[in-house]
Order: sequence, then C-alpha cells, then structure tokens
Amino acid sequence: MNDQPNDHLSDEPAVPDRHDAAQLVGHSLAAIRYFNIDYSRWKLYPELSETGPRLVSSPAEWRIPTWQNSGFDAIDFGIELETTDGRIFSITWDAPGDLAGIGLREQSLIGWGLAVGAGAAVWDVTSTAGWAGLLEAPISSADLRLLPDGRSCPRLTLVAGHATVEIIMGDAKDGVLVPADDNLAVLCPPAELPAWLGAAQRY
Repeated sequence: MNDQPNDHLSDEPAVPDRHDAAQLVGHSLAAIRYFNIDYSRWKLYPELSETGPRLVSSPAEWRIPTWQNSGFDAIDFGIELETTDGRIFSITWDAPGDLAGIGLREQSLIGWGLAVGAGAAVWDVTSTAGWAGLLEAPISSADLRLLPDGRSCPRLTLVAGHATVEIIMGDAKDGVLVPADDNLAVLCPPAELPAWLGAAQRY
C-alpha cells in the first residue's frame, strides 16, 4: 500500500541474499504468514492498549482480507515462511535508494523488516488455495531474480513439486496490480506475471 506508516525498518537494506534463499531449498513449509498494516485494530478491538503485531482471528476480518485481490495478494510489510523443522525465513522489500527490491533472510520479520512495536496485522494464510501447492513437497527452488545491475531484485520465484508462487514488487490500486517500491504482490497459478515487469524478468 502507499502512504504506509513508518514501521518498516530500512536502516539495514534488505539486500537480495542468495545464500539464505539457498538455505530454504530442501525444506518443507509448515506455515505462511502475511504482515499487513493493522487497519481494523482500533475499530474492532478498542480495548487493546498494547502495540505490536496482532494475529488476525476474527471471522469478520477474514470475510474481507485486506491483502486479497483478484488474481493476486498485496502485502504491506512482508511474509514469513516457517518450515516443518521450525526454521523461519522472511521476505520483505528494501526502501528505495541505492539498493531496492525483494530481500530474503533466515530470521523473523519482526526486528528486521518490521519494527518490534509496529501495529501489524498478522494473517496466517497457510490454508489458502494459493499456497496449498507449496505445502505438498519440499522447496526445490528459491530464485531471487536480480536485475543486471546486481543491486535490484523485483521478483522471487518459489517452487515446490509442481507448484510455483511468484513474489514481485507490486501493489493494488483499485483492485488492479501495479508496480510499487514499497509493497509485495504474491501471484499464484493461474495468475500470470504482468507485462510491466519487463521481458527480462518474465522468463
């Protein structure tokens, strides 16, 4: 989303890290979590006084997920992947500057891509249709698609068995997928990569 609160950490750039991506290969996923701006915190839970991430459990919120769009998911802060042996990998975006794009690290999103006290809504999307295929086999590829400059990564491709999930730098504008410097978009089959991503990044 645009106009985000300053909860995303940018002191240490989320440099695309092929080493950590390689560590994910061979592991099976047990849980997938989206971290979005907590739009409903004070409306639905005015009694909450503490700050920090909040796990979304209300059926009312799940009826209209803030991240769900036609053909793609839009994520404000980042994504956590938890493996069946308890390892946690995080995917987030780097604030525009000398380095830009998607970063992947083997650590919790909180404290790296997200401030500890950030008012984030945490959505457990493990059982959603888009991610179901990646739970059926170990991750066989976690490909950070760097641009020729070696300093930008607009796309991450995850493959497990016959399933593929694409994560790109993108956002929703009136329900349409558009480019973004500060948001992630998740595309699951049969969704196709957008033409604006560029031919070199759509192979």
